[in-house]
Formats: sequence, C-alpha cells, structure tokens
Amino acid sequence: MKRFYMASLLAVIFLALLAPVSLNAQNRTFSLQLDGKEIQLPVSPVFVDGEILVPACFVMELLSRPVIFSEDGSAVTLLDEFEQEWLARVGLRRILLSNTEQSTSLGTEIQYIDGYIMIPIRAVLRLGGSGYVTIQDEGAHTTLALRSNRLVERNHGWIATVDRQQITDRVYTILEFHLPATPIFEAMGFEVVWDDFSQQMFVDNGSISALIPVGSRTIYVTDSRSLETWEVSSSRVRIQFYEGDVLIPAIAFESITGWEYAGNSRERTFDYFSTDHILFEVTQETATNPYSNMRIGQLMELGYSLEEAIDIFEYQVLVVINEHRASRSLPLMQWSDTLAGASRAHSEDIARVIGSGIFDVPATHPGSTLHTGSDGSGPSERARRHGWTGIAGENMAIALTPRGAVFIWMRSTGHRSLVLNTSNDLYAGVGISTVTNHGFTNSRVITLKVGQDR
Repeated sequence: MKRFYMASLLAVIFLALLAPVSLNAQNRTFSLQLDGKEIQLPVSPVFVDGEILVPACFVMELLSRPVIFSEDGSAVTLLDEFEQEWLARVGLRRILLSNTEQSTSLGTEIQYIDGYIMIPIRAVLRLGGSGYVTIQDEGAHTTLALRSNRLVERNHGWIATVDRQQITDRVYTILEFHLPATPIFEAMGFEVVWDDFSQQMFVDNGSISALIPVGSRTIYVTDSRSLETWEVSSSRVRIQFYEGDVLIPAIAFESITGWEYAGNSRERTFDYFSTDHILFEVTQETATNPYSNMRIGQLMELGYSLEEAIDIFEYQVLVVINEHRASRSLPLMQWSDTLAGASRAHSEDIARVIGSGIFDVPATHPGSTLHTGSDGSGPSERARRHGWTGIAGENMAIALTPRGAVFIWMRSTGHRSLVLNTSNDLYAGVGISTVTNHGFTNSRVITLKVGQDR
C-alpha cells in the first residue's frame, strides 16, 4: 500500500514538472507588436486551456500601466484604465478588484514561468481596455497587437491660434484633438515650467495655476488668490509627452484658463480668444464678494442661518451669470421670485427622485430626465403653475457652489445659450435642494429658470 501511495505521489510530481513544458508543446508561435512595432518579449507567450498567457508586468508597462509586486512575489497589483486596482495571484483562475467582491474569471490559472507572472491576454483586455489589444491568428502563428493610449496621429493642415494669431500647426488626435501645451499657454500669458524628474508641467499666470502630470487623466487647477483647487478631467486617455511637449485636449485649455474656445473644422483651426472676464479669475468685484465660491456649510460657518445661506447661494448663481453677461456687453438678468419658486420646487422634486434611486444620475446627467418632473411635467408647465405668464427656459446642474454650477453650464453649448441669451428684459430665478445619493452627498440640485415677461 505504501508503494502505491509513493508511486502516486511521484506521478503527481512528475506531471507537475511536465506542466510548464506542455504549455509550449503545441506548434504555435507568437509575436507581440506595440503600435505596429515588433516588441521582443522577455518570455514567450504560452497557450494553455484555450488561453494565451503573457508576462503581466511587461505587457502592462507597455500600456503605461503601473504594477506593484507583492512582498512574496506571488502576485502583482495592476491598474486598469479607470485607476482601479486588480490583484493577479499565481494559481488563481480570476483577477480580483481590490476592496470589493468583484472579480473577472479566467479560462486557466495565472502561471509563474521563468521568473514572470503570466496572465491571459483576456485579462489584459479587461485591464487595458478593449480597444488596445487585437489578436490576429495566422495559422499556427498568433500576433498580439497592442495599441498604447499614446498612439498619436498628426493632423496636417490644422493650426491652433490665440486671438487669431497662429501659434502652432501641431494638432494631433489621440481619440480626440490634442495640442502642445507650452506654446498655447505661453501665448495666453502663462509661465510654463517642466519638471523632467517628476514628468509634470506647471503653468501659472498669477491668477490661475495648474499642475499637469504626464500619465494622468486629471489636471489640478488652483485659484492663486482664494487658493480654491479643483480638478479638470483631461481626456478619455492619459496626458502624454510627445515630441518634446505635453499634449492635452483642446477643450482642456478653456477649462484651465477661461479663454473661450472655438474649433472650426471648415477652416481647420482651433482658436482661443480672450474676453474681459476670465472664467476662473477672481475679479475686483468678486474679490470683495467671495460668496459665489462658497458652499452652504461655509456660508453657515460665517454665521448665516440655513435659510439665509440658501438665499445667498441661489442669488449668487445669478451674480455669476451676470458677470458673464456683463463681460460680453449683454443686458443683465433681473431676479424673479416667481421663477425662483418654480426652480426651488423642481430642485426639491429631482432631489427626492435621485435620493430614491429611481434613476442613475451618472447615466442621465446632464440629460433630459432632470428636466422632467416626477409627475411628467416640463419646464414651461411648472413655471406657469407658479404664476409665470411668459416664456421660460431651464438649466440644471449638480454642484457644490454657485460658480461651479455656472461653470458646468458654460461648458455646454445648449446650457450656455440660455445663460448668454441676447434678449432684453430677461428675468431669472434659482432654486436649490440637497441630494444625498449616488456619490453626490451634500451636493446641490440647482435649477435655473430664465424667462421673458410678456
């Protein structure tokens, strides 16, 4: 009996030793390409249980994704395109999303071969994004074609201008239009500093500064006077360093600097033009009236009651709107208690809807759902219910401050057209309510109604 157990144990050990060899036993060859260029792998891909295994760290680093090894070397933590951490451990048939119960199943176990943790290419698809890996089978040969998110296409014939003066003809596409940061910022009056060690760009014009880290999707902007800091989402792809400069999306310059942005596909230009009012600059008027950048809680810390803080918050939305209108020589809007009452009722209604989880805010904001009351009513109908007899339009936002709400509207063509409506004798009313669901805890549902009295 002992001999039987001993023979069985030796057989198991023998098969285990053969397992790595059997992975390469099939007459299948592999090659790896990155952006069309052949890449030499430190260890050849292997085929097992219908899965193609590749060295995890090497491939993810090609896609500019950082990796973190465990202390015992039996696992690595990999970051996906949304900065979420996934654990790949040798012996498991799945990768695990950190701090959750979520996982992605694999067709075979994660292997350790020749000093490398090998994961199925399907896991790379899950982490890197479906657009970044293409598997091309040619008989017994398989090509793994990777496309990094640094894939840059030069758009010849396009130019970028600042106040109608050509600044650069370097216009690129990385899923969307990107421009070199240095000449654009310098033309707008910013000082530009590049730190090669940290791979970060810092720009500053005395009023606004921004930190632009290569490899990130986020730009960090600071108002130099109030020291308020906010984040600007740069793009669907990471910020890149290409041909000696940082490339950022065309639209991000407007978000950072406040210079108006206009792309003209017919003339093949991207033009930035200054106005009397820079979007994020604290002008002399707003410096003596900083309430537009304050949250409800901050107003209450100054000694205002909740009711007073809400009144100040709502009115400051109109103050910021009129700043934009004055900078463009448009007539100022006047406050309307009637429209404010209709706005407040709708904000409270939508806050209840969001709080109940009836619909998912990230999927529907900004969208028409927010403009439909729980009873199916539309903007004009609700204004009439509160006694408004004229025409009324409506903007909505979920934000923390009055200026934050207007910023959202100014980034959207439809919403901006209401803020900058050129009609005379316009009235406006603002109403807010608090939403405490879907990650918007203590954010404000803000409704703006603009109308023209008959």
